Amino acid sequence: MSDPSQPIAETKANNSSSKRSRPVIWLGAIVVLVVLVCCGLGPLFVQVPFHLLLGWIFFSVRTLPNVSINPMQCLFAVLLVFGVFGSLYWFGRSLTQDRAIVWNAKHTGFAVELVVASFVVGLGATGVAHQIGWLVRSPDPLIGGTGLAARRMSDSNNYKQVLLAVHNYASAYDKVIDPTIYRGDGDLLHGWQTALLPFVDQQRLYEQIDRDRAWNDPVNAAAVKVRVPTYETPFDGLPTTSGARALTHQTGNARIFADPSIRRFQDVSDGLANTIYGGGAAGNYAAWAHPANWRDPSSGMNQSPDGFGGPFQGGCHIAMADGAVVFMTDSIDPQLLQALSTPAGNEVVEELLNQ
Repeated sequence: MSDPSQPIAETKANNSSSKRSRPVIWLGAIVVLVVLVCCGLGPLFVQVPFHLLLGWIFFSVRTLPNVSINPMQCLFAVLLVFGVFGSLYWFGRSLTQDRAIVWNAKHTGFAVELVVASFVVGLGATGVAHQIGWLVRSPDPLIGGTGLAARRMSDSNNYKQVLLAVHNYASAYDKVIDPTIYRGDGDLLHGWQTALLPFVDQQRLYEQIDRDRAWNDPVNAAAVKVRVPTYETPFDGLPTTSGARALTHQTGNARIFADPSIRRFQDVSDGLANTIYGGGAAGNYAAWAHPANWRDPSSGMNQSPDGFGGPFQGGCHIAMADGAVVFMTDSIDPQLLQALSTPAGNEVVEELLNQ
């Protein structure tokens, strides 16, 4: 016959053991915290929760003023949601009509939320996997060294932000980009990176610019000396200012920007994935506000300070018109580079790749 007092004794013993283990856990947590603080990682304990809880508010404040609403796209999104909802509701009802539990609207709503959440998580996981893969394949050391791998990834992310801004601009204004803002007599006033400012979280800077006067007019002096990190390459030794003007380490494809026939994505007949939009400048950096900040990429990578290139060994980042960012090597085939440089040259890039 079992002793009824035995479970009570075991419970007390477990509670006593749990109480004794708590000081050990707290001591371990304190030791880890002290080590992290000594390593300079203490601010993360404040920054990470702060950004997780409130970061979306600041992002919304910066982003919402630049959002343009397309009625047709909104209508399509609403119809898509209702279509998915209706399809899942009909499908669920058809499967459970002979069962005790009948599929209802609540079940359908949960299924739609699950599909959307899975899609968002999938996008996030793809981005994380892409960045990890990029770091693993990078020839630069991940730990120690000069941190070139992290700088290259940061530089690549800057180009991705610029390309996202380009496509948002094109969606809002139906243009590839307004490369310059012209005066009535045809003189160039402002550059293509000025037009992108509202789309790279620089709305306030954009509003400081008098777009009826030239970029180098004294009225705009205060604005053009403000550095825009998205337009820079994070690499020690690169100049970021020249006199009272902030520089950019990026440049556009002259075969797009200097060609008046290329104004919309539809004009890029070679295909967006086969056309260079811009990339790194090898030297002689221009001010981000300069109205003619473009070069011919077909002249080669890192061949001249007036051409395309960058500080990273072996090549530079190139922004393709479809939104992709690639690290193009200095040894790229000249014929292939020529084909990628022209927006409407009718070259067959696939044939050149298979040569």
